[in-house]
Amino acid sequence: MQTNKRSGFNIFHAQDRYVDEILAAQERQLEDLQKDPETRAQEELMEKRKEMLNQELSAGERWSMVGGAVAAGLVVAGIFVLVFFLFLLFCTKVLFV
Repeated sequence: MQTNKRSGFNIFHAQDRYVDEILAAQERQLEDLQKDPETRAQEELMEKRKEMLNQELSAGERWSMVGGAVAAGLVVAGIFVLVFFLFLLFCTKVLFV
């Protein structure tokens, strides 16, 4: 390594940086190998999920998701309306007779 005369800092050559990158990559690979299989499997699964989330949906897939969400909301609203209607029937036919 050479030393810069003005500042006294070490000047790294491109080869030194390349070697550092190789060593860092090897350390990461070694850490991955030392992990237990369950942890590695969980990390791989999380990476696959992230890739799936980053994928773009087609127009048909988007409309089907929107339609499913609207249908689910209508089912929930219908249940609330039905329960309210039954409550009104109970009040008028049983409670206030």
